[in-house]
Amino acid sequence: AFLDADDEWLPEKLKISLDHLQSENRVLVAHNGWVVEDGEETYLDIAARYHAASNALYHGLYRRGFISTSSVVAHRAAVMEAGCFDEGLLIGQDFDLWLKILAMPGATFEVFDKPLTRYHITPGSITSLTRRRLVSTLKIAARHAPALRQHPGSPLVSLWFRIAAVHLEAVRAYIKDGKSLLSLWALLLTPLNIIKISYFMYFSTQTPSQSEPELPKMRIFDVALGAWFVAVMAAYLYQFRGIIDPILRLLGIR
Repeated sequence: AFLDADDEWLPEKLKISLDHLQSENRVLVAHNGWVVEDGEETYLDIAARYHAASNALYHGLYRRGFISTSSVVAHRAAVMEAGCFDEGLLIGQDFDLWLKILAMPGATFEVFDKPLTRYHITPGSITSLTRRRLVSTLKIAARHAPALRQHPGSPLVSLWFRIAAVHLEAVRAYIKDGKSLLSLWALLLTPLNIIKISYFMYFSTQTPSQSEPELPKMRIFDVALGAWFVAVMAAYLYQFRGIIDPILRLLGIR
């Protein structure tokens, strides 16, 4: 069982988790919790994402990374067999480990609907380090992309969803910090990384245990495609700004 420095276990967390782990013979279980930021508590319902992805659980986890570290109880043998945490990753070692464990043949997991942890977000939290987070999450996305083909679901859709999601997260974080140029750069990188990691998924001979996926080098064609993508998106958003503006406000971008 894991406990991050910013987290709390609530009473009976271990007992209830072990009951779920043993009753269904899962390799790993997790649960809901509370997020505390600026003195306010928000309910973190990761079980809802788990149930929404029930037809393709590995793909659902890969897309959204919904398992909270301090909610996990797993079999020690599975953690050891997966190679434990990759200390070469700056951020996301936990997400990488869950994907390694659950890529094993026959591995199953459960996220149950009970809040048994409390996670405190502070200005120095690792989740606030935008550039490091983007680099590490893309590395993890590339590393586990080939494994998507071994599980039910659409590999390319899951890959593109994940890449778009992590870039959107970076764009929003940069805009929030008033870093407009960096937000534009993060947007430009989206199609380039989709091309590179899609190529890696189908032609790489590396395994998830390798910490440095070798992605193809960026070419002039890739840069031109990225610039075209940004230009088309900007023109589209401007043309339909009356419809898009409310959506951007809802996302917190405007």
